[in-house]
Amino acid sequence: MALIDLSSIVSYNESLGAVQVLHASLVDFPSDKCRSTIFYIDMASTRNGFVRRILQCVERPAAIQGTLPL
Repeated sequence: MALIDLSSIVSYNESLGAVQVLHASLVDFPSDKCRSTIFYIDMASTRNGFVRRILQCVERPAAIQGTLPL
């Protein structure tokens, strides 16, 4: 529902649970520090954060359910 108003730039496949960006500029803008300034997203750092979180969950599956602190 949150993406309905963004259908011209983002597509959501409900059966796959996948979001697809339809315009490259939607990804290009936040990844360019000069253009996006305060909206800048360091993609490498973000990916590393996701991987660290996944590895924490794999190492301590109970952390996924909230029974252990992270």
